[in-house]
Amino acid sequence: MNKIEKNIVKNTDNNRQKKPLKLLIVEDDEINRMVMEKIAIRKGWEVLLAENGEVAVDIYQKLEFEVIIMDCQMPILDGFKATRAIRQLESNSGTHIPIIALTANTLEGDREKCLNAGMDDYLTKPIETNDFYTIVEKWSNKSCC
Repeated sequence: MNKIEKNIVKNTDNNRQKKPLKLLIVEDDEINRMVMEKIAIRKGWEVLLAENGEVAVDIYQKLEFEVIIMDCQMPILDGFKATRAIRQLESNSGTHIPIIALTANTLEGDREKCLNAGMDDYLTKPIETNDFYTIVEKWSNKSCC
């Protein structure tokens, strides 16, 4: 194999090694944050945590993510208001990040309330690991996961 062929193989191998999915988890309960972080890390995903919507909006303006998991009920700025703030910022930039609602509420109409607030999908607490993986992978831009 000559030098050019070796470089082609090396570059092809590097292209196969995809970057890990970047996930922002917004949850006010420390235990829930830790649980979701651990199950996300098991998949090799990069995770950043925020304890409320205000922190999430601030982080969103500084960093890029493939998916945001957004708790609905939080102090300071709840998930609905944070989602609306992110959607407003996106309207200026022309981007769209999938935001997955996270809630303990499973009453009729709760899913629609989340979707109407600008969230893309819905997860219920307590989190089931396989459901978590499925929904994040569904909405991520990565085909690697």
